[in-house]
Amino acid sequence: MQELHDYVIITLGLLFYAVGFTCFQLPYEITTGGLAGAGAVIFYATGFPVQYTFFIVNILLLCIAVPKLTFVLADLLGLGAVALHLCTQRWAT
Repeated sequence: MQELHDYVIITLGLLFYAVGFTCFQLPYEITTGGLAGAGAVIFYATGFPVQYTFFIVNILLLCIAVPKLTFVLADLLGLGAVALHLCTQRWAT
């Protein structure tokens, strides 16, 4: 039951993050740290979509983390939720 609670909290937090990222940061060209910020900088410089950069680099990192299976499953949930939300958003370029 605790594990289900953890996944629900992860999903809600990622939903809030993804909405904030796509509604406030990308349209106004505000960058953050980490992979999302790097993806935003690549997007601003080349027009390559953030979700593809985010997804490709996270898949590479998950391949390294395969030995810790529970971490990988939780991270896949987060990666999928954020990537799905980013794919469904349209913002001005």
